[in-house]
Amino acid sequence: MEELSVERSIADKNPDLYRRKLLSLYRQNFVSYYFAKLKIPILKEKLKILRRLLRVKKKGYFYGVELADSLFKIKREIEKTKAELSQYEQLIYTYCTIEKFSFCKYRGDAFPPLISVRFERVIKELERSEIVGEEESLNEGEKLLDLKHNWRHNVKLEAYLYYNTKGDSSFFSKQGFVAGVNLSVPLGKSYGEVDRLKLLQEQDNLKREGSYLENYANLLFREEEEKVSDAVSMWYGMDIALERIRRESYRLKSELKKGSVFYRDYVALLENLKDYLDSKFEFISSESLLYRRIVNLLTITGVEWKDKLKYVRLTPLGNRFRVGRRFVILKRSEANILSTNFIAELLYTKGIKGVVMDKSLFDSEKGKNLIRALSGMGIKSYVLGVGKFKKDGVPLCLSAKSLNRIVGRWQCVIFEGKTDKSGLKELLKKADILFVPQQEAYFHSDRLGVIVNLRQITSELELEDKLDGLYKSGIKNFLFDFGKLMNVYSGGYN
Repeated sequence: MEELSVERSIADKNPDLYRRKLLSLYRQNFVSYYFAKLKIPILKEKLKILRRLLRVKKKGYFYGVELADSLFKIKREIEKTKAELSQYEQLIYTYCTIEKFSFCKYRGDAFPPLISVRFERVIKELERSEIVGEEESLNEGEKLLDLKHNWRHNVKLEAYLYYNTKGDSSFFSKQGFVAGVNLSVPLGKSYGEVDRLKLLQEQDNLKREGSYLENYANLLFREEEEKVSDAVSMWYGMDIALERIRRESYRLKSELKKGSVFYRDYVALLENLKDYLDSKFEFISSESLLYRRIVNLLTITGVEWKDKLKYVRLTPLGNRFRVGRRFVILKRSEANILSTNFIAELLYTKGIKGVVMDKSLFDSEKGKNLIRALSGMGIKSYVLGVGKFKKDGVPLCLSAKSLNRIVGRWQCVIFEGKTDKSGLKELLKKADILFVPQQEAYFHSDRLGVIVNLRQITSELELEDKLDGLYKSGIKNFLFDFGKLMNVYSGGYN
């Protein structure tokens, strides 16, 4: 209560601080709205999973393989999820239908990055502004006192005339009329004690306000650190759940080929899906609180936002300790000796993000089935060729050895010739993603990748060590020949 009264007192005496508080409240409402829009679809998806899980476990209960306790727990979680969903839908309704805030035009469909505050810069700016404020206050106060107690105001000139009765009749006698002038000029500053106390009081008020902002910043920073830690923890919770989902999915697909699935495996998959959604929801909740803290911190303190924020780096989900974005070139002759499901599962497990098929594979029935399977796993397909920019909706990846052969802009270009730094810049203008031999990568770009030479690589561990080194040097994209990559894996699957 004491802190609240101090806060109100400072806000009342400082209209600018009060205005910043109102602005902070508006911005926090916007953060609440935006993250509520992100949470609603997650809660809806979780309700679907929970209801399906309840149906499955209900059957298990009547078959004697489940206890009633587990059903009650699911029903409790369903009701809790419904209440949360209703709460966030009501929040959106209040903001957008009743209050009609302008921020309702934002859809809230993109996940904001995880950020934190460069706290040392915030404090440094607060201290600098406090010192400047004190100096300005001191200078202004002393100027006012100087004007009030200026020496010109304290100069005294007094004339006098009187008759002196003492003395005799001689020439040097002091007897008679005496006239004269008294001039009084102060030699230094002479401030009144009351004025001096007022000046000291104003300086003390300024220091108290500066201390208040610094203490407030310290409090919010500790809360911000905690929320960053929570968000990071939830992010890797999502990764754990995804890995379990991958394993359970593979096991269920193998069982489905035999015509049935084991009850426990199906329940495990549904529970892992729920765990993933829970971690995702908690991650967003931690981010929401974090953004509100940061908005409050930077708005209330009044510091400039520029250079006060930094991104928190997170390992991409599902990379399974494999760095970078990975692509393979796959020929029909290589695909024909393996099943479609095996190729798709292998590429997904090894962290492949894009597959460049030769035209022969793309035109075949197997190629079309593979594209569908890869699409379901989030792996993008390209067609290796020239001519049109897309073939049946699938982007083409142009292969060329000369810059002059590349006309227009392509989503993917594999350049196997020689170039220089200026030539590489021209190549990047012609491709969304460009692959060149490692020795031709003269600089780094998010859209630039290298064609990885696997000739002397004998194991997956050697490969990952090499890619780790390239990644740390700034190269983020890698292209492999599928057949040579399979030789490295030696048919292994982990």
